[in-house]
Amino acid sequence: MTPTTTRRTLGTCALVLAALTLANLTLCAAHARAEVVVTTATEFYPVDGLTPMEIAENLMLQSPIEQDGRTFQAHTHSTIRYEFSWTRRNDSCTMNQATVFLHIVYKYPRLADSPDAETLRWWQDHLDRLTEHELVHGEIALRTARELDETLNSLTDLHCSTVRDVVKALGDAALKTLEARQRAYDALTDHGRNQQAYTGQ
Repeated sequence: MTPTTTRRTLGTCALVLAALTLANLTLCAAHARAEVVVTTATEFYPVDGLTPMEIAENLMLQSPIEQDGRTFQAHTHSTIRYEFSWTRRNDSCTMNQATVFLHIVYKYPRLADSPDAETLRWWQDHLDRLTEHELVHGEIALRTARELDETLNSLTDLHCSTVRDVVKALGDAALKTLEARQRAYDALTDHGRNQQAYTGQ
């Protein structure tokens, strides 16, 4: 594979932690912890070319994915939000139930032309490599969302006046952790060029 055809992404560096919702502060019994609610979407952008060389050149010219002054071929964007409610007894609050929502959007190139069979095989191999790298970005986001879910649902014996501040601090920390993990993964794999360096940790 030539240098112009290597895959990449600064995937999931554009992260959003939003929709902090404090529901009713009631004395109802605690509910079972919900799983992270995950939704995904896949978007494509067109790339012209009938040969591997033409496609490789156009990948860098036609890709809309730019970050930090660089152009990349694929991207993963993750959005985490959460909702929660509390059980209150006097001035002490315990998590009633927190639900974390994770939305992942993958963006990939798609051929606009119909090349010959040999070029299609080359293209499928290249796309498989892009996909392999991006899916790990999604897995990292899911792992972080699950950790946040577990942390929020384990909160007990908080002073009720500090609930919002505590939850916001945990959310902010999760966001920083996620960004650090995504950048470390891209650094380890050279944005997918050295994907074999990733061992799943």
